[in-house]
Amino acid sequence: MNKIHKALFSLFAFFVGHEAYAAVACGLAPTDAVSSANTTSLTPKLGTTHCSSTSTNYYYADNVGTRYYKVTICTGCDSDYKITADQRTVGTCSFNVQYCDLCTACTNCTSTSWTTASNGINQSQTLARCEDKCTNTCSKTTYYRCLGGYYGTPTSTTTGCYVCPTSGGLTGISVAGSNSRVENCYFPSGRSVTDSTGTYQFTSNCFYDS
Repeated sequence: MNKIHKALFSLFAFFVGHEAYAAVACGLAPTDAVSSANTTSLTPKLGTTHCSSTSTNYYYADNVGTRYYKVTICTGCDSDYKITADQRTVGTCSFNVQYCDLCTACTNCTSTSWTTASNGINQSQTLARCEDKCTNTCSKTTYYRCLGGYYGTPTSTTTGCYVCPTSGGLTGISVAGSNSRVENCYFPSGRSVTDSTGTYQFTSNCFYDS
């Protein structure tokens, strides 16, 4: 190999060596190379409180592979806690970690009061229950009923309700929530009805008899 070839080879080896050296990126490091890894320089410090299980990883602390750090992260949480991802900085490197954070109440899990539909007859109410705060699992059940003065067992906000019967010019009334049957309709005490035989006043609530 002549001098020119030796010089070119040396220059090539120099660039290849430096390229390999600089290619060490922030991230996981091999465990067999980091037995003396530092465990304290987390910014901010990462705790394992409320972890039901953990995992230990080793990370480069700089992008040239000369410093390493040992990091313990949560892989499982106690009841009412959930895995939360965050970012931490070690040396000049940043990486994602996991810790256990307290679960809060479910979102979009609110019950509603009885609301009258646009037809002025049907009513609906939704009851919500947070089943699992950590997974934001909410169960919702919608109930239907008829407004007072009507009866029925509706399954929507548009149908299933019927007006209480009328007699002698008086229309019966009912109580919302207790009016699933026509027999729940009644003429109230003190009201009067008129038929071909005369006018009569009710001395007590008179319920419809089918």
